[in-house]
Amino acid sequence: MKDRVSHLQELSNNSWPAKNILLLNGWIIRISEGVTNRANSVLPLRYSGTNVHEDIKEVENIYSSNNLPVIFQVPDYYE
Repeated sequence: MKDRVSHLQELSNNSWPAKNILLLNGWIIRISEGVTNRANSVLPLRYSGTNVHEDIKEVENIYSSNNLPVIFQVPDYYE
């Protein structure tokens, strides 16, 4: 179920992309000038980094420099 939800999230993200996209260790950082929470949030599909705390700080810096709140789009998985 988790893989299916991740796949659907990835398809949705690709079909309606944010204006600006940054990649950070498997996370998709989306920035679209504060229009919607979806387009201004992190989609953590996969994580390939080694220090999640440092990567969260990096995300905070990115959104702060764009005058946006930090939002992680985290789905509920039911199995």
